[in-house]
Amino acid sequence: MPASIPELQQRLAEQRYVCDRGLAVSLFIALKLGRPLFLEGEAGVGKTALAAATAAALGTDLIRLQCYEGLDISHAVYEWDYPRQLLELRLLEAGGTVDRAAAHRALYSDAFLLKRPLLQSIDPARTHFLGRIPRRRFVEVLQVSAAHTYLTYPFVLSWSLLEAMACATPIVASDTAPVREVLRHREKALLVPFHSHDALAAAVLELLDDPQRFAGMRGAAAADARRFDPVAALKAYDHLLGGY
Repeated sequence: MPASIPELQQRLAEQRYVCDRGLAVSLFIALKLGRPLFLEGEAGVGKTALAAATAAALGTDLIRLQCYEGLDISHAVYEWDYPRQLLELRLLEAGGTVDRAAAHRALYSDAFLLKRPLLQSIDPARTHFLGRIPRRRFVEVLQVSAAHTYLTYPFVLSWSLLEAMACATPIVASDTAPVREVLRHREKALLVPFHSHDALAAAVLELLDDPQRFAGMRGAAAADARRFDPVAALKAYDHLLGGY
């Protein structure tokens, strides 16, 4: 980390980027505070060039995510290398008897994972990527999890949240309208502002510091999850539509 603004300018100059003092001051403050720096301008004015020069000057990687309408998870987070998976499957089949469980583990391992910018930004030493797993395995993971983070802005609740509730997994969720329909803050989960990563980190640490203190909250969420049972829900829909 540069100790001064002139040192930052010198490091950028070594990367063949000439930075005036005004921009250097903004960048230096952002680095010191650990906050993002918002750069606005037309295409070609040098926004990405500054990011590349800064990354090189700090000895870190440049991870670039270009946002546009229609951006999906396969371009932002990850996707599987399907051609290589198919080739590997053919080789396994040609070799004789295929162990389905072993083949599944091999095909959905990191060797066939194409990491996109968001996944690239995660420290692999502190992350275990499960890939595609069956529901039974997912439930087992929830049952041993110290916290389930549900930071999203859905139009409807997802089954992953309901599964976490049913497994009595401690939940930290975004304080958004669909989530508030089933979870109340400190009654069934810890709810945090959607855009506050500091509040999210604090809530997760609170759960991990004293898990027993939240036993009642976990039990309340598990009891409430029963009303979302698929069989009961279908019966309710049948009853609701019975008059039509």
